[in-house]
Amino acid sequence: MFNSDVLEIGLGLVLFFLLASLMATAVRELIEAILKTRAMDLERGVRELLDDPRGVAMAQSFFDHAHIFSLFRGQYDPSRLKSAGLFRRFLKTDNPLVTDKPGFEMPLGARRSLPTYIPAGLFATAIIDLVGRGSGSWPYPVSSEPLTLDLLRQRAAELPSPRLQRAVLSAIDNAEGEFSRVKTNLEAWFNGSMDRASGAYKRRTQAWLLAIGLFIAVAFNLDAVTVAGRLVNDPILRDAAAARAEKLAGPDMPAAPAGDTTAKLTALKEDLTSIGYPIGWRYAEGQTIAGFRIPVPGPQGCKTPGDGDICSETVPYNWLGLLFGWLVTAAAISLGAPFWFDVLNKVMVIRSTVKPREKSREEASEDRQAPAADNGGQTTVLNLAGAGKAPEEPDTSPPSPPLPVAGFEPEQWKPGFTNKGEVL
Repeated sequence: MFNSDVLEIGLGLVLFFLLASLMATAVRELIEAILKTRAMDLERGVRELLDDPRGVAMAQSFFDHAHIFSLFRGQYDPSRLKSAGLFRRFLKTDNPLVTDKPGFEMPLGARRSLPTYIPAGLFATAIIDLVGRGSGSWPYPVSSEPLTLDLLRQRAAELPSPRLQRAVLSAIDNAEGEFSRVKTNLEAWFNGSMDRASGAYKRRTQAWLLAIGLFIAVAFNLDAVTVAGRLVNDPILRDAAAARAEKLAGPDMPAAPAGDTTAKLTALKEDLTSIGYPIGWRYAEGQTIAGFRIPVPGPQGCKTPGDGDICSETVPYNWLGLLFGWLVTAAAISLGAPFWFDVLNKVMVIRSTVKPREKSREEASEDRQAPAADNGGQTTVLNLAGAGKAPEEPDTSPPSPPLPVAGFEPEQWKPGFTNKGEVL
């Protein structure tokens, strides 16, 4: 089922998708550095967790706490919160199809100074301190009274938010009388809630990668169908892709080249081109629009082979096939570089177990090997079948007596005893 050619074709496609995904990841990093969507999702998740949608109560005290304030620059200003999303701004709360009010999110200018990551331990420590010693704007009085479970339970019962009150009391009830277990329970509560925010960020990232993948596929002519066809028909390309994949496979995922985004894209495109993948655009001679040369696919984009580097005028391009190949590439890129790196390692493991058998042919056992006949040093089919041998003469010698067996004595009749059942 899995021979060497099939594995190397699959390996070449996986390597192609991996390098293309790294190109999309580089663009996604640039977009994230500008939009700061991770910080926006984290801030919104904290407000939902603390039951403070406008950020003016517990959320503001949380971001002003010493353990959290050191994680970002500037001040947390809830007055800058805006309605979430352009579409949700126009939603009417009296619409029967809308059951909840539009949320709020930090605008682009305000989210640049927000933290992109909050450790679960610091979150739990800050919540215990805020509940036990009180919250408020700076400067607020700090009690030096030691915190105990009874005091923490009493202060938690005085919280204005019933949801937050229930969450803290539940963490205390399941602590089994140990103060450290309260912190552990609050950390689990935070991690479970942040998984929801991480899921929203991953779904948004996958949508971004799909859009970026389609843009890159068209910009660099990354046609997965054409690449697959070339891998099937070109053993040299398969060998080059396999050699490059062996260098990339390892315990750590290969990162995009260092430098700005333009340098990363250029380096990764050169890596794909150096392997020999049929990618990129050609330019038709003498065909320009407003002084710019018209990019056209290479010979691999023609319905039938043409002459030179571009298709002849009588041979149209298979634009429908190119569009399908771009869509396949974009869909593969949306899965992300870590996915394709994991697939690359798995294919390399399968290849390493199959490849050694195909280097040497399996020899037959000595019992199944037929002796070569003496026919002038030549072996024929008749010799192997035994047709060239002389017939053997029958053996006329008397049979040899059986060998005595140790410990065996034949039965004998007693003297004078007659066997009445004997047949004469």
